[in-house]
Amino acid sequence: MPLTQVQNAPLRRKSNLLQRALELILRVEARRRDRQRLGTLDAHLLRDIGIDPNAAQEECAKPFWRS
Repeated sequence: MPLTQVQNAPLRRKSNLLQRALELILRVEARRRDRQRLGTLDAHLLRDIGIDPNAAQEECAKPFWRS
């Protein structure tokens, strides 16, 4: 029986790696989408959510991989 557990261990690592990769892709996509939406807000809406228009512009200029 222990042999079965040893044989399954590499599969768990691969699954964990795939899960982490998927989470990273989803996080990066959400960041890209949020920055894109932030760029569509006018100064009035930015003030409502407490963001300076210059800060919003700087955030929108960041590449998707930077947090």
